[in-house]
This record gives sequence, structure tokens and C-alpha cells, in this order.
Amino acid sequence: MVSSRPALLAALFLISGIILALYVDFSPQATLVVGGGALLICGALFLFRAQSKITLPALGLLVMSLGLARGTASIARMERSAVADFVSKHRTAIAFGQVVVASRDWAAHSRVLLRHGVLFAGEDTLSLTSLRLDVRTTLPPESIQVGDWLVAQGPLQLPEDPRVPGQIGHVRQATTERVAAYMYTGDDAKPLITPTGKASCARATHSLRGQIVRILDKELSPQASALCKALLLGDRSGFSQDFRQQIKATGLSHIFALSGLNVGLVVSLVWLLTTALPLPFALRHWLALAATVFYVALGLGIPSLMRAGIMCSLFLVSHLIHRKAHVLNIIGAAAFLELLWRPLDLVDIGFQLSYLAVLGIVLTYIWLKAVTIKIWGSSATARPSLRTLFDVAFATIGAQIGTLPLLAALFGTIPLLGLLANFVAVPAFAFLLWCEIFLLFASPISHFVSASFAATVNVLSDFLHAFVEWFSALPAASLSTGYLSPLALVGICLGLAVMWFQKKQFDWRRAGLGSLVVLNSLIWPEVFQWRKVNFEIYFLDVGNGDSILLQTPHKRTMLIDTGPAFDSWDASWRILPALRSHGIDTLDALVLTHAESDHIGGAAALIRDFPIRAVLTNGVSHNTQSYQRMMREMRVKKLEVKPLGTGDLVDALRPFPVWVLSPDSLWQMEGLTLNQRSLVLRVEIGQTSALFAGDIDGLTEQRLLPWGDFLRSELLKVPHHGSKASSSDAFLEAVHPKVAVITAGRRNPHGHPSADVIERLDGLAISYHITGREGTLLWTANGEEITQASWRQSTLSRQWHLPTD
Repeated sequence: MVSSRPALLAALFLISGIILALYVDFSPQATLVVGGGALLICGALFLFRAQSKITLPALGLLVMSLGLARGTASIARMERSAVADFVSKHRTAIAFGQVVVASRDWAAHSRVLLRHGVLFAGEDTLSLTSLRLDVRTTLPPESIQVGDWLVAQGPLQLPEDPRVPGQIGHVRQATTERVAAYMYTGDDAKPLITPTGKASCARATHSLRGQIVRILDKELSPQASALCKALLLGDRSGFSQDFRQQIKATGLSHIFALSGLNVGLVVSLVWLLTTALPLPFALRHWLALAATVFYVALGLGIPSLMRAGIMCSLFLVSHLIHRKAHVLNIIGAAAFLELLWRPLDLVDIGFQLSYLAVLGIVLTYIWLKAVTIKIWGSSATARPSLRTLFDVAFATIGAQIGTLPLLAALFGTIPLLGLLANFVAVPAFAFLLWCEIFLLFASPISHFVSASFAATVNVLSDFLHAFVEWFSALPAASLSTGYLSPLALVGICLGLAVMWFQKKQFDWRRAGLGSLVVLNSLIWPEVFQWRKVNFEIYFLDVGNGDSILLQTPHKRTMLIDTGPAFDSWDASWRILPALRSHGIDTLDALVLTHAESDHIGGAAALIRDFPIRAVLTNGVSHNTQSYQRMMREMRVKKLEVKPLGTGDLVDALRPFPVWVLSPDSLWQMEGLTLNQRSLVLRVEIGQTSALFAGDIDGLTEQRLLPWGDFLRSELLKVPHHGSKASSSDAFLEAVHPKVAVITAGRRNPHGHPSADVIERLDGLAISYHITGREGTLLWTANGEEITQASWRQSTLSRQWHLPTD
């Protein structure tokens, strides 16, 4: 068993070493001692011809120490600490380095990765040897070539921890891409580019990618071009947020992940074309191998594509040398080679999902075939056409089984109808990819031929967009599971293992036992978890805007405001992960204090993508794009707005009353501003209370003073993000809070919070916290007092001992 799969065993030992390097801070000297000791032990055992029972652990120790050394070197903690010290002294610097990658980010700016970077600030200089600098600039990516030298000036920022629960954050990206710091040059500053005349494979590859993008943009409609760029190059920047959600809900994300399906389609096309020519069998294999290597380079070697490319190459090489290779051994060899070269691909989600999908297909194929024969008999797979149909079904089901636990753990949702969607989408996307390749070859040769392929691609694109949109709208397209606990994940994997390892004989008893283990893993951790006895208040960090999540011990929920939306950024991208990370599948109430864009910006996406029972507002409309988008989504969802006013009682969080203190109906007639007419809510939690003051200013604060002692609250959401026109001394004295929370974004253009407000809070000895400085803030109330708590259970930066903002 072991000897037939040595690469799989070596990959497991290498992974163990990399994991050890991630969680234990080894010095380079300690790593060298461990590796040298393992090498000496292996050498001694080889000289004395020790038995395999002793040699195998020694070789495993050697490979593990290799993983430890490679992982430690890739993380580069000492170099990261030096960068953190530099950034703490100099928030602004000059960066110099050679361009490795130039692409477009979500904000339509250029994202440039620099190697051999040097930072200058005053008399201080810091050179980077193994890490990179990430520079964001308004220069178009087309003007920056790989290999060019770039000089830029701007503020520096370290990779940051997640700002809200459920958010992956920049740490994983910074680790896998070895980014030491980020620099934002601003709209006015223009980096200086010094072109280099040296030719290189990387430069040629990026140039070819640019040429492909230009052809697709020229020949196709914008929608078809975005789809083709994602399908061939893995560039999903042209996808709308709606379409991203739709492909995730339908389980079709794997098609655009540049993995085995894409490599298989490209190589199969090459194989079919070469088969039509009188070429030797070995030459066809060499051409397919060359196409595989070329495609991996064209895709910039993303982890899932690396896995598929290495596996395909090993399979082709095994045929060339006439050796039969075991599938699990090929998987192990691919993982070993990729992680030996780039150890931190191990923490990349694409890497994890890619290998889990392949393992799911390999381990479940025989089992699923046995199930089919058990139910329909051996004739079900006898015909070639039916066998092909069943093979596609087995592969899709196996991939979903393999990735299901991780999908639930990372995203809180799993696709339910992905199998049906794949039956239509996979053949259609395969044909689309082949037409796209023919279009690229025909474009420089014949306009007539390229126009014919372009028309076909446009029609297919329209059909696939319509299909994905229709399929994602089905009631059971996906299931919200909430983020699974580690205990539930272990149980699910154990149950799947019980079902998988049945060899060729299908056993209903073992399959039933495995299913029961999976179901119990989902149910019992929820039943036996420590029950929440506290009322929780999350001030989500959504930039310079408000979004506050309230959750009772009885799992009733209310969201106050949805943060801002501007350009191509939407606060719902932070709110939705936070909701799902708490297993929230429905909001009992969405309260929008007023119709300013920094409070309703994420409302449209939230209403579209998340079930909401009631939408409550102050009843004042506003003629803005954010408001119009929100109303359109409400009409689609058939939701009605319930206006609130002074004296109303909201029972969404019962038995905890939510009182409306403002605006009064008389005030609505006085032509006050939107901010002055913000909803002001007081939530009673036993003997304590919290006051949420929206964006009111001094005028509205003065009108609230007659409430007297009813205003007193232990926790205050400071009005209007700490604007100097709010938080008057009289209002603060009337509320008399023990702690105040200011929802103000980092480096916001309004200068929030005002120094005057901070001075007034200090003068009254009121403790205050700022979301832009600290990230999401959590307070818990037990009915007698409100105390601050930490929502960060274990962030990646703490686990990996990395300095972050």
C-alpha cells in the first residue's frame, strides 16, 4: 500500500512540516538543526541498511523538516517584523522595485506587485529579499509591463486582520502572495516607470494575456468578453456582484476557477486536433504536454491551475514512459511538487478546494458506481452514452462531496442543485471555451471567420447568463448552513470516510452509518454548544457608515443600517459574512435610520441576497441611486416599508423592547435635513439599555432632552460618526453613558471623529471606541450590565505570528 503511493505519503509529510511552520515560530537556526539531524539519521540508516520500518519514519522526518524549512522561509517573519517597524516609524515612503504582476483590482485601479523592493523614508532604507510590495495606482495596467522598474510614493499599510466576523481579510492573500506592505499612491500621484529591454517568459506571457484581452474586448459584447476572460484566464474582474452570487449559488464557481476542467478542455482540444493529423503517438503526447505547460503559464500559475497542470503533465509523462501511475500517487506528486515550490499555497482556498474536489471524485467514483448498479442494475452503465452521462454525474457529485465541508465552513452556504446545473452548464461552457480559442486564432487571420465565432460566443454567453440567473433564483438552489464549528467538520469528514472506504461492494449499513455520523455532526454541536445567555451588539466596521447587528439570546436579530456604497465597493460584502458567520439565516428586522447613502448603501444587495421579515424606516424618501436601488429590490421581494415615529415600540427583539424616540411627526413638517430626522432607538436589556442616535445633530439632541431619565443608557452610539455638530455636552450628560462607540472609517475625508467631540467625551470621563481604529466592536449584556467582548477567536495573523495593522 505505502510503496505503491510514495508521492502521496511524501506530500502528507511535507504538508505536516508546512503546517508546523505556520503555527510555530521557528528560528532559521532551529530549522537548520532539525533538517540536519533528520538528514544525518537517514544517512546513518542507509549506511547500516536499516529495516524499512525504521527507515520510513526517518525519511518522513526528513521530508517534514524540508516542509518546515520551506514554510519558515516563505513566511519570512523576521523580514515582516522589519517592515512593521519601518511602517510604525514612517507611514509614508518611497517604494522602488521590479514589476512581477500588473493587474486591475476591484476598484478599477492598477495592482502592481514589486519584487526586490526597497523602501525609502528620510534617512531610513529597508531592502526586501523574499517579500513583495503591493502598490495601487490609477495608471492603467496596460502601461506597466512585467520586468519594468517602478518608483512610487504614498502611504504604507501593513496587511490587516479581518474587520468583521466571517471576513477572510488580507492576511491569507498577503501570505500566499508574500506581500509585506501595501502602498496607495492616490489619484494625483503618478509612479515613475523605467522600462527594461530584457525579454523573459513572464513578460511574454503577460503580453500575450494583454493581447487576448484586447481581442476579446474588441470582438465580443462586454458580457461575453467578461465570461470568456474568466473562463480562459481566470480573470473575473468583469463579473458583476450579482453574477458572482449567482454562480456561487448554483455551484458553478469551479468552472471559472481554472482547474482540472479548464485544463482538460484545452488539452482535449489539442489532442483532437493532433489526432486529425498524421502525427506519431509520442509527438501528440509531447504537444499535449507543451499545451499544458503553456496554459499553466498563461493562467499565471494560480494554485488550482498548478494542481491540474502538474497532474495532467504527470499523467502524460507516465504514458510516454509506458508506466501505469496510480491516481492517488499522481495527486500526491502534484501536491508535493507545488508545495515544495510554493509552500504557502497550502492556505489558499483555491488550492484546498481543488484538491478536495479531486479527492472527492477519486474516492467516491467506485462507491457511486456501486450505488448505481445496486439500484438500477449493471445495465445502467452498459451503454456508452449512459456511461458518459453517469461519469459526469459521478464526477460532479464526488467533487461536491469532497468540497462540501470546506464550503460550509468558509462561506456558510452549500449548493443543492449544482448537479442539475452542471449537466447543462459544463457542456455549454466547454463549447464556449473551444469557440473562444478558435476566435483567438482566427482574429489575426480572417475577420469573416472570427466574426462568425464571435456571434456564436455572444449567443452562448447570453444563454448561459440567462440560465445561471434563472437557476440561482430557484427556491432550493443553495442552502445556508451557517459557519460550521471544527467539531462539526471533523464529524462530517469521519462520516464521509465511513461511506467512502467500502471498496467495490456497496453496503447499505455502512452507508447509513456514515450518513448518520454526518447528520449528527451537523445537529449535536448546535444542541450542546454553550447556550448564549447574553444579548449581543456588534458595531460592524463598514467604513464611514453605520451597520449595527443586535442578537438576542433567543436568536432574534435586528440590523440597524447597512453602511455605505461607492464606486464598486459595497458594505454588504462585510455585512453578509458577519451574518452568516453567526448562523443567521433570516433578519427579523432591518432598520434604516435615514436615507443617506452611508446608512443604506448596502441595503439593496442585502435585501436581494438575504431573507428579511420587516424593513423599518423613518418614512422619509430620498432621490439617490442607493435609495432607488433599494426600493427596486424591495419591490422584487414584495417587501413593504413600515415608517416609525416617536413613541412607537418595535417588538422584533421581544422580549427586549425597542423604543423610538425620534423623529416626531411634527418635526417632519418643519423641513429638517435627513440627518436631523434620523431614527433614534433605545433598546432595553433588563436593567440596562443602549441608545442608537443615528446621524442627529445638536438641534435634534436639544429636542430629545425632555425625555429626561428615559434617555439614560449605559451604551451610546455617538451621533453622526462623531461630527463636531453633534454630541453636545447637554445631550451627553442626559444620556450619561459609561461607554460610547463612534462609527467612523479610517482616514475618512470628513475628519470624523471631531477633536471637539473627543474632548467632550474625555471631559465627562466617558470611555469611547472607534470602529475605524479597532475594527468591529462587540458588547454583551446580561440584563445587569453591558461589557465589551472580543469576537476574534483566532485570526490568521495571531496563529501565524505575523505583524498586522
